[in-house]
Amino acid sequence: MIDGKKVMKLRLAESGLTQYKLATRIGLIQCQIAGVESGKNKRPQICMVIRFANYFNVSVDDLLIKDSECCE
Repeated sequence: MIDGKKVMKLRLAESGLTQYKLATRIGLIQCQIAGVESGKNKRPQICMVIRFANYFNVSVDDLLIKDSECCE
């Protein structure tokens, strides 16, 4: 499962980067970004996770909720 809070934190760390701007830059639409960040879409397609990881220069693993975190 992807950690939407981590995605939002990375996005907000880039001043002025809106969900719309991020979506445009990585080939998605704004509602897909919103779904991940809000937690409504915790299991996006792997290609979406890879796009986030590549854009923010982090590993896919960095964006995932670890088993111990999701089971608490």
